[in-house]
Amino acid sequence: MPAATWIVTDGGPPLVLPTGALKAWRGTRRARSGPTDYERAADVRGSVESISVKDHIGLVLGDEAFPTTWIPDRPGPAGVFVRVRCARSYASALRGLKGLDTNGWERVAGLAFEVPDGGLTMFDSAWAGSEAPDALELSVAPGRYAIWEKLFEPDEQTSLVLAWLRPAEAEDAASPRVS
Repeated sequence: MPAATWIVTDGGPPLVLPTGALKAWRGTRRARSGPTDYERAADVRGSVESISVKDHIGLVLGDEAFPTTWIPDRPGPAGVFVRVRCARSYASALRGLKGLDTNGWERVAGLAFEVPDGGLTMFDSAWAGSEAPDALELSVAPGRYAIWEKLFEPDEQTSLVLAWLRPAEAEDAASPRVS
């Protein structure tokens, strides 16, 4: 498995936006009224929820500010967000994915995500989208996706929160291919 780029935040949740919507995300900058974009993202209580950003929809990887990376399906149009609750190292967390199977995945009810042309970008939600110093561009084919999640503990020292982005029309229970 190739080396991964990890998004580590300063306490807020990672955010996934269509790359074309980055300029619309203001992070902690206050708008004229109401909460900041960051405050809206920080209010998310589930492990994955959608958030509106002008004419776009983003994904907040909420619950806790865990280090997060993206592992593309091989072959496939999408992939898995890997969030480390605990592990000896990032490398050991990724090695643990070799034991990933189809058991225990649950579809996030009511959540579908439209990926437009131009791909997605993941970054710390506290930053303005166009200014985030650490951002990870995700190559995801345009289309409608469902989110499936799983708590995965491949050994006693590793606990991962996984969110699988997969085509919404896929009805089979095929496991993501992350090797």
